[in-house]
Amino acid sequence: MKERFRQDFDGRYTYLQDLLHCASVLDPRFKHLAFLDDNDTKDMIFMKLTAEVVKMDEKSLHSKHLESPDE
Repeated sequence: MKERFRQDFDGRYTYLQDLLHCASVLDPRFKHLAFLDDNDTKDMIFMKLTAEVVKMDEKSLHSKHLESPDE
């Protein structure tokens, strides 16, 4: 029974773990993710966060371009 619950939770909440890791990177106390032993996981978290920042920057530039008329 415990194993079924664990499998169910593992499948449902994997996104939550990624979200918590990204939040930890943004917190100056935990930004180095010293609590994680797997360097591949650390790299993946930093890559996801970097991609999100780039995406947000592109959206910002696009919206600024739409607000200012071409002269």
